[in-house]
Amino acid sequence: MKIVFLGTPAFADVSLKRLLKSRHRIVGVVTQPDRPKGRSKQPAPPPIKETARGAGIPCLQPENLKEPSFLIQLKSWSAELAVVVAYGRILPSSVIRAFQKGAINLHASLLPKFRGAAPIQWALIRGETETGVTIFQLDEQLDHGPILYQTLHPIRPEDTAVTLSESLAKIGAEALVKTLDLLETGSIRPKPQDESHISAAPRLTKQEGIIDWKLGCQEIHNRVRGLQPWPGAITHLTGQPIKLVATHPDPKRHDSEITSGAASSSRSHDPALAPGAVALADPVQGLWIQTGQGQLRIDRLQPAGGTPLDTAAFLRGHPIPAGTILT
Repeated sequence: MKIVFLGTPAFADVSLKRLLKSRHRIVGVVTQPDRPKGRSKQPAPPPIKETARGAGIPCLQPENLKEPSFLIQLKSWSAELAVVVAYGRILPSSVIRAFQKGAINLHASLLPKFRGAAPIQWALIRGETETGVTIFQLDEQLDHGPILYQTLHPIRPEDTAVTLSESLAKIGAEALVKTLDLLETGSIRPKPQDESHISAAPRLTKQEGIIDWKLGCQEIHNRVRGLQPWPGAITHLTGQPIKLVATHPDPKRHDSEITSGAASSSRSHDPALAPGAVALADPVQGLWIQTGQGQLRIDRLQPAGGTPLDTAAFLRGHPIPAGTILT
C-alpha cells in the first residue's frame, strides 16, 4: 500500500525505519516543525525528518493541519492510508478523510487503558506489571477508535520509561507491519474499545516530578522509574534540587538509625522518623530515606547542575547530617 507516515520523536522513528524495509511504500512524511533544543536553543529537526531526508522521501512540517496548502499537498501524494506514531497532535477530520482507507495509530498501551500523551510513563507510575501496544483506527476523539491489533508486553521490575519505550518501539514497529499486511488482504476485523476499562495518561508536567515523601516507598520508586528522563523525580536537600535517578524500595524496612555522613559512630534512635527523614547515610550501607510506608534507598542521584552520581560517591563528597529532612 501507498502510505503517508506521521510522527515526530525517536519512538516513531523506529516504526518509520521498519516500514521503509517492508513491501509497503512510504510516499510522504509529516512531522512537527523544528524546535529549539539544548542549551543553545537552536532549532533542531525531529528524528523523523532526518530519516525521511536520508531515504529521499518528501517531508512536510505544517504548523496548521487545516491549512489548505497542506491538505492539497497531502492529497497529491495519492496515498491509501495514513500511519500515525507519536505525531503529537490530534488529526482533524479533513486530514483523515484525505486517505481512502483513513488513518491508523500506534499507541503504547493496551487501550482503552492509558489514553493520552504519556502512556508509558503512567503505566510505570501506576505500578503496572504489563502493558503493550495497540493499533487502532483513528477518529476525531483521543485514542478512541476501534482496535485493529493488540499485543502484550511484560514490564520488568528494572524497567524505566527509557527502557520500556525502547522495547515498545520495536514491538510496535513489527505490529504495524503485521497490521498493514492484514489490512491489505482485508483479513482484519476492527473491535470496539471496552469503555469500562478507560484510564488516562495525560501529558507530564514539572509538577509531577516533585516527590511527596508521605507516599509509600514503592509508589515513589515507581515515579522515579516513570519520570525518566523528563521531568525527573525531584527532591530538595538543604534547599537545592536533586534528581533521583535510581532507587530501591523496601516496604518492610523501618530501621530508624540515623548516620551523620560517612561515619557510623554518631547515631540516634527514633522509632517514628518523619517522611523524608534520612534514616541512614553511609557510602557503604547506602542512603536510606523514610517514606510514608517503608524506606527507599537512593542508589543514584543527580545534583543541580551536575552529572548523575552513584550515591556512595556523592556521600563521600557531601556528608549528610543526622536527621536531615528531604523536602
